[in-house]
Amino acid sequence: SAPFDRATIEVNGVEVWSNPDTGDLIDTEWTWFEVDISAVADGEPEVRIRWTLTADGGLQYGGWTIDDVRLLTRWNDCQGVRGCEIFPNPGDAGPVLRATGVKGLDGAEFEWPLAPAVPGAHYRLLRGDAPDAIDLLVTPDGYLDTRYDDRTAGGPLHFYLLKLADCDGVTGP
Repeated sequence: SAPFDRATIEVNGVEVWSNPDTGDLIDTEWTWFEVDISAVADGEPEVRIRWTLTADGGLQYGGWTIDDVRLLTRWNDCQGVRGCEIFPNPGDAGPVLRATGVKGLDGAEFEWPLAPAVPGAHYRLLRGDAPDAIDLLVTPDGYLDTRYDDRTAGGPLHFYLLKLADCDGVTGP
């Protein structure tokens, strides 16, 4: 319970997340969780992340269960990347696209937290009305976030595809 037990995430000694002050935060299954630490970590030569749990002797819950921690950088700077032989194309985004559970009458919100972070690349979320006709770009050009709200899509059924694109707009497979 938040007033008695306090869970936090700290980056370089600065709190970037804490559990809600009201009610209990109880996960009954593995949950993807993303915290933007850029305000504290950007430009720092060293970054330290600390998970804390301060508990009292009252109610007892499970505490932190942490698995598969990933640190990603999000930038889209073509300098030094364009023409680089190491990254001749942006590659495959992989099977990482999923719905978040937030939905409306005509669409849903999607996320891809496990998509590869490729220097100089950005994400392109495409939508179509048939599996073989997914060609409408729904994310803005240069999109770097790993979540997109498409609840205003319109229509009863859509198919989606996530691609990586380089600074020149060339997309991966």
